[in-house]
Amino acid sequence: MKLQKLIYFAHGWHWALADKPLVSEQVEAWKFGPVISPVYHAFKQFGNNPIAELGRLVRFSGTRLVSEVPRLSEAMLGETAQLLNRVWEVYSPYTAIQLSNATHAVGTPWQEVWEKAPERIGTDIPDEKIREYFVKLKGA
Repeated sequence: MKLQKLIYFAHGWHWALADKPLVSEQVEAWKFGPVISPVYHAFKQFGNNPIAELGRLVRFSGTRLVSEVPRLSEAMLGETAQLLNRVWEVYSPYTAIQLSNATHAVGTPWQEVWEKAPERIGTDIPDEKIREYFVKLKGA
């Protein structure tokens, strides 16, 4: 859960600071906050334990299945690495539950979507809603 929230905060701050998404996958509203489903499925076997291996991207290439560790492009490494380091500095001291609670606050994108469709796990949180929220936080 903590990984999900850290990625969510990094994604939101990337929207606010670089005016583009960090991840291309859709952020969804789940019971305990925002979730990126492919990330959940890649690491769910670890449960609440430390993640002990790199995540892998599985895709079809022609007629065969390819499994690879995703990498950031050279162009993304500089400023994206700085952002990820800053998100880690600010948010890593908090527990998964504390981060989840922060995403549940009144006015957050998750709260607004969940309020309209409670218990509908998998409801998309629009990127524009995430962007607007973090741009507003940046200005505060």
